[in-house]
Amino acid sequence: MDGKLQGKVSTNGTLVVGERACLETDIEAGTLIVHGEILGNIVASQRIELHATCRLYGNLQTPSLLVEEGAMLKGQCEVLRHVSS
Repeated sequence: MDGKLQGKVSTNGTLVVGERACLETDIEAGTLIVHGEILGNIVASQRIELHATCRLYGNLQTPSLLVEEGAMLKGQCEVLRHVSS
């Protein structure tokens, strides 16, 4: 996903947020891979990856979290054994 989006996103699959993306949304996903900017809360039932160009303003809840050097996160993280989205 690249571009701008407002609202709510929900998928059981994998969602990839591109470098040029600017999302103002809460997200529920199986796996979330972030390269762009998100303003909103995220629940991922499998995994969240925050890559070096990521800018995230919101709270995270997931059983698996990868954060690359350079990624920016302003919010709270909960890494739990089981998360239902």
